[in-house]
Order: sequence, then C-alpha cells, then structure tokens
Amino acid sequence: MTALAIRHAKKPWESFQYSYISVRSEFEPTRFVIEFVAHDERYRVVVTGRNLEKLYNQCIQHRLE
Repeated sequence: MTALAIRHAKKPWESFQYSYISVRSEFEPTRFVIEFVAHDERYRVVVTGRNLEKLYNQCIQHRLE
C-alpha cells in the first residue's frame, strides 16, 4: 500500500502517503495516534475505539489501505 485512506462520513475523504509517516506514533488500548509530516505540514490521525491493536500494527507496517 502506498497511502492510508481516511474515509469521512460527511467530509471529503483524505489520503496520507505512507512515505510521510512520522518516526513516532502512540498506542493505547482505546486509542492510537499516527503523525504524518510532509515538508512543513504535520497531520495527526487519531483513531479511537476498541480492539485497535491489529489496526495499529497494520498502519505502522504500511499494510492498511
């Protein structure tokens, strides 16, 4: 996969190129944060919910669409 697609219900969908993933991310059982840095812009993607470990691992391994 080359990008992570964020699908919003009422807003335009966004895509973040995995090549811009930051060197630091955070995981908690009910939430995780991944930062993308492109030149001088920073984007924080915050995901909340339950049973997030598999989703988080796929994100940081660049395996999730």
